[in-house]
Order: sequence, then structure tokens, then C-alpha cells
Amino acid sequence: METVTIHDDLIGDVEITGTPIGRITTEFGPPGREDRRPRDRWGEYRVWKLASGAYALVTEAMSRLYHTEFTACPGRDGAAGSPATVDDLPDDAMPCPRCRPADPDYLADGEAIRFEFPRRSVYECENPGKVRDKLMHSGRRGGPRSMSLDGPSRALIAACQRNDPDFIMRSGEAVKIA
Repeated sequence: METVTIHDDLIGDVEITGTPIGRITTEFGPPGREDRRPRDRWGEYRVWKLASGAYALVTEAMSRLYHTEFTACPGRDGAAGSPATVDDLPDDAMPCPRCRPADPDYLADGEAIRFEFPRRSVYECENPGKVRDKLMHSGRRGGPRSMSLDGPSRALIAACQRNDPDFIMRSGEAVKIA
């Protein structure tokens, strides 16, 4: 067992004590098709088995990109990124190729930009089926709604099954669509 603290400015710190059973990153591409160069945006997914028998799932949307202050680049809830300055940028930050803000070395102290800060979600799941449900993607692309697991989510579930004999998807577990 180990104890880790997930740091996040929005949700606060979350402490997890358990046995790590799965970790997947897409920083260098999807599992099995890794590239040499890191991606501008990627996902991190981790699962721990807790002493209670439940599971903790952490999903993280990561990015190196930052934008101009008044960017037209779309984000989840309007413009991409959140207000920031050069002091908020990590060492590997990259200017957006679309809105083309100045290189970090040429940004003035206090100059307003928008950075794509990490977005984290932490879930406590009572069983493996609930972990799967949190990883499911729901989509509607001009037709009926569909539910699916992407490649990284499938790889994460496979890793959990290899590392935890109790991580079994029971037949008959239904995905709830509301």
C-alpha cells in the first residue's frame, strides 16, 4: 500500500491510500503506438485498490499549450485555457500554433495569457464496473447516442485485471444511460 496526494488548485488536495493497480499515459501516443516526441495534450489515468475493496480512479487532462489573452481558440466552456502569466507556465510550455502568442522568453512579466492548466477528476468506485462506467465516453455524432471505451481506457482496464485478481467485470452489469 502507498499513500499519494493528488494536488489540484480547483478540487483541492485528495489523499489516496491503496495499492496501485493500473496506470496509463498518452503523453507519447496511445498505448502500443508510442511516438518519440511528446504530445501537446495528453491524458493520465491511474487506479488504486483501496483497503475497503473499493477503487480510486484519477483521470487527468494534461497540456503544454498556452494562448493569447483574447484567443479565439475554443475550449470546454468558451475560450481555451484559464487566465495566467508567464510565471504560471511550466518549463515545457508551448505557444498555441493557432493563436500564436509570444514565445515564453518574450512574454513580459505580468503579461496576460491563457494556459491550459491540468484538469483532474478523482472518483471512488465501489467495484470494477463503476471504474469502467467512469471511463466510458458518451457521444452523439448526428445520430443515436453511443457509449464506448477508447484505447487508453481499455489498456487501463487490462492493466488493472493483470494486477488485481479481484478486478473482474461481472457479466450482466449494465451501463446506465440517463
